[in-house]
Amino acid sequence: MAAPLERGAGGGPGAWRVPSARPSIPVRAVESELARLWADAPQSPDAPPSPGAIRACTLNLVIAAGVGEGPQDLTPLVAEVMAEHPCRALLLLEEPGVGASVQAMVGGLCHRSTAGGGLVCGEEVHLTAGGEGRRAAAGAALSLLVANLPVVLWWRGGSPAADERFTRLAGVADRVLLDSARLGEAGVGLPALADLVEQYRHAALTDLQWGRLTPWRSLTAQFFDAPEVRPCLTRLAEVTVAFGPTPSGVSQALLYAGWFGSRLGWRGTGAASREADGGMRATLEREGGAVRLLFRAAAAPATDGLIGISILVEDPPARFRLDLAADGVCVMSEAELAGRPSLSRTVCVEGLGEAALIRQELRLPGRDPVFEEALRAAAALAPR
Repeated sequence: MAAPLERGAGGGPGAWRVPSARPSIPVRAVESELARLWADAPQSPDAPPSPGAIRACTLNLVIAAGVGEGPQDLTPLVAEVMAEHPCRALLLLEEPGVGASVQAMVGGLCHRSTAGGGLVCGEEVHLTAGGEGRRAAAGAALSLLVANLPVVLWWRGGSPAADERFTRLAGVADRVLLDSARLGEAGVGLPALADLVEQYRHAALTDLQWGRLTPWRSLTAQFFDAPEVRPCLTRLAEVTVAFGPTPSGVSQALLYAGWFGSRLGWRGTGAASREADGGMRATLEREGGAVRLLFRAAAAPATDGLIGISILVEDPPARFRLDLAADGVCVMSEAELAGRPSLSRTVCVEGLGEAALIRQELRLPGRDPVFEEALRAAAALAPR
C-alpha cells in the first residue's frame, strides 16, 4: 500500500505529497505504478473528513531541468503550478554516473479543493539518466504523455540550439516556456528565442521575462490613457531604461524597449552599441523624427530586473518617470507636463516567482502577437 499523504514533504506549503513505495522503477512500469498509487492512496491524516484524493489532469507539463537541478529544486515549483493546473508533470533530470538507462520515480502532489474540501491531485514523474541517457529520457517523456491533452514544455536546460531533446519535445508541444536570461549573457538569448518563435510556429512560445515586465508595461500605458496626453506619443525624443546588471535585467530592458517601439511603429537602424559602463545606446526612427534609447546598468545587482524608466517628450516638453522604490516592491510614478502641476503616485506591484509566472502563462489561450512583435524588435536591438 502507498505511504500516507504527507503534508509539505517537498511539495511546498499548502501541498500534500503522495509518495510511491518504490523509489526507482523502469519506465515501462510507470503507468501501472501510478494506477496502483491512486488505488491505494489514503486520505491525509491531518485533513478533515472528505471524499479523499481525486486524481485530475488538465495538461502534460514536461520540464527539462537546468544544470545541477534536482527534485528538491523543481518539486516545490511543480506543486505551486498544480495548485491551479493539476497535470502530469514529467521531470527530465540528469545525474552524472547513473548511466544511459532511464530510471523513473512517481508520486502525487495534492491541494485542497475549493469546492468540496477534498484533495485534488496531479502526478509527478521523475525520469533520471546520466549524460548518455538524455536522449532516451526525452523519448520516455514522449511515451508517457497523456493523450488528447495539451503539452507544455518548460525548458530550463540552457541553450536549446544544439540539444536534440528540445527539438523532439518542442515538436509536439502546444506551448513552450523559456527564460531568455538562461539562453545567454547580455541579451544574446533574445535573438535565439526570436529564431525559435519562427521555427516552431505551431506552438506558443513565451519568455518568462516578458511576464515580469507586465507591471512596467501597464504603468507606462497608464501615462497616456488621457486623450489630452496621448499626442505626446508622437513627440517622444528619448527613453532611458535603467536595469540591474544581470542577464535578466538586460533581457527585460531590451524587451521593454522592443515593446514600446513595436507598439508605436519605430524603425530600427541596427543593434544597440555597448558602452564602457555596461549600458547600451541606440537610435530608432519614428514618424517626423528619431528616438534615442539609453540603457543604463546599475552599479550593483540590487535587482534582477528593471529599476527605472524615463520618457522625455519635446515641444512642448514633458517627462514621465517610473522608479523602483528602495523596498523593491513599489514603483513611484511621476508625470510632468508643461503648464500643469506634477502628478505623482506610488504603486505597489507583486513580484511573481517562476511558478506564479507559469500559472499566469497557462491561463492564456495561445500565441501572443504583442510579445512576438516586441521580441523581434528586442532581438534586433540586442548587441552582437
